[in-house]
Amino acid sequence: SDDGRGWAAFEAAGGIVRIRPGHRGDRRALNTLWVETFPELGRPLELPDTPEAFAGMLVGQRLGRVIAAALVTPSSDDRARRRVSILAATEPDWFAMHDEVWRRLRADAVEEAYVVIREDCARVRSRVERLGYEVAFRSWGANLELEDDADLEPYDAVIRSVSERGYRVGPVTPEYAPEAHRLFQRSRGDFPSTPVTEPDD
Repeated sequence: SDDGRGWAAFEAAGGIVRIRPGHRGDRRALNTLWVETFPELGRPLELPDTPEAFAGMLVGQRLGRVIAAALVTPSSDDRARRRVSILAATEPDWFAMHDEVWRRLRADAVEEAYVVIREDCARVRSRVERLGYEVAFRSWGANLELEDDADLEPYDAVIRSVSERGYRVGPVTPEYAPEAHRLFQRSRGDFPSTPVTEPDD
């Protein structure tokens, strides 16, 4: 059911799920959900505390607890398409949110969307493929995997080399953040970009 104010309620595994627009007050609950969903990452989601961060976000609640979220934004390659990222700790909740997102997209006459999923979520991937999805893009940002015993000597050698030429290499502290951001902006065009991995501003 839909109450006309952006809220929806429906029966799903585990009980009634209520879906509503996200807002800044959801930050803590979303961080908790992120850690529950991806414990192997060992870090919170770190959403910015700005209204813009929640534009296009839907949040699913069960018994007052946030159990899923979806971020729906225009795709970079075609403004008529949407990019959908869904966060949920369980497969039934993921698909409950997926179905509600599509109900809203169709109501807005949106016919196509990219749905972003993790490659190692085999059961979710198998099910979305049965729904007719095909792999269109891969996230280049998710391809770097370093083992604990990775050989970092080539990188250390570069650091030593530039240090010997008078450069200082170290972490970006707040005092250098404006300069680092300007450098990022100047080189942004060199970054790979796909609808599933768009360089931040």
